[in-house]
Amino acid sequence: MEPTPLFVPAAEGPRIELPALGITMRVLVPAAATGGQLAMIEETTGPGTGPPLHVHHQQTETFHFLDGTYELAVGERRFRATPGSSAVVPAGVPHTFRNLGSAPARLVFILSPAGEGEAFFHALAVLTASGGKPEPAALAALAARFGTELVGPPLGG
Repeated sequence: MEPTPLFVPAAEGPRIELPALGITMRVLVPAAATGGQLAMIEETTGPGTGPPLHVHHQQTETFHFLDGTYELAVGERRFRATPGSSAVVPAGVPHTFRNLGSAPARLVFILSPAGEGEAFFHALAVLTASGGKPEPAALAALAARFGTELVGPPLGG
């Protein structure tokens, strides 16, 4: 995959809507723009929501927290992430987060290498299009198809 120049103006970029999970994503840098080296996605996380505890076996995930307050679990450690905080989660380390506030919060994450991270989120949007939360087994199978292992529940869940 050959990298291609890209500029994404503010508030633009492909959106991935996951309303059943309380999440909206905006693809800032698609994998194709970097030859698969990374993908960068902005996430708006609804109050009290976040992903299940999971592991990326082939990707490092880097977070930068923009708005709101998040609880971040990385391995056995817990952090309170406020605007301006950043975190790096190496491949193979279980992690999750949740929005602690009563309003939507925002973060940016980078998957490196990009792998099929964007494709996973698009497939997840299809899985949740009916409006309900996906069955845990269906979600785990989908994640596994894209190189992610679900290893526990979301924080607070």
